[in-house]
Amino acid sequence: MPPRGTAVTTLTADPAKSSDGRYGGRLTATSADGRRRLTVAVGAVREPGRHTVTGIDRRGVPFG
Repeated sequence: MPPRGTAVTTLTADPAKSSDGRYGGRLTATSADGRRRLTVAVGAVREPGRHTVTGIDRRGVPFG
C-alpha cells in the first residue's frame, strides 16, 4: 500500500457461535516486506437476552 493509502477489511463476530461474555483481541496488518505493522484492539460483548414482563393485578390493572 502506498503512503497515505487505505485498505479495507471486514471483521465479523457471530453471536450464535459464542456464549455470553466479553471477547477481545487484536487485528494486525503487516506490510508486504514485513517492515511495518499496525495493530488495532477489537472487542465485543454478548449479553443474555432481555424480556419485558407485564402483569395484571386482581383488579385488572396492568403493572410491571
